[in-house]
Amino acid sequence: MSTRERVEVTDLLLRFSGRRATVEPGRPVELTSVVHSELCPWEYPPVCDYQYGEWLRDDITAGQVPAPHPDPDLAILITSARPSSKPLRGPALDEITDPVPATDLRRAIHDSVQPLLGDLHGDERNVLLTLARMVVTLETDEIVSKDDAARRVMSGLPPGSQELLGPRPAGHLGTLADGWTRNREQTQETAQRLASLFGDSDMAAVLASGSNAHVRTHRGRSGCC
Repeated sequence: MSTRERVEVTDLLLRFSGRRATVEPGRPVELTSVVHSELCPWEYPPVCDYQYGEWLRDDITAGQVPAPHPDPDLAILITSARPSSKPLRGPALDEITDPVPATDLRRAIHDSVQPLLGDLHGDERNVLLTLARMVVTLETDEIVSKDDAARRVMSGLPPGSQELLGPRPAGHLGTLADGWTRNREQTQETAQRLASLFGDSDMAAVLASGSNAHVRTHRGRSGCC
């Protein structure tokens, strides 16, 4: 995409996407664009040519135009999309891409954890459910929905964390309002417990340090978000 195309597409998405949309009904939109030659032959990390999502809105409205960048999360996104995507035009995704190597899929999950933990406060629901999805994928090699992931991991969590995580899929689906300010301590503990399931002790340490790294992680509808 040219710079002009990036600006025009972004302006359009700002009008239609999310709660601050000027065109109703304002459903949140995530758009990820890749260049085929950047995916074939496969190299890790793959390059994302363009990406829009509501978590990027503040940066975009401050003047930041989405630009190409290495994105480990694409390994998760492509793995999820290959068997289930619906082409609007042209061949199916699984016909023009090779499967992501299992080692790169697992590597992408681990590479996404640290920035994800840094964004816990302020995006609690998505972070906890994304961590749950990551745990399920590492244990089973499956990429499942957020509500399914929450159900699968809850049995391994203490009652307080189960209670916190239990209603969150309904909030994610928009069928239940959920509040987080009164659950800050329990949210922190739940995230630490989920991070510890990765078998990577420094991940829990990152959370405890209060890091606030802002890097795109798979929290949307696709891949392990």
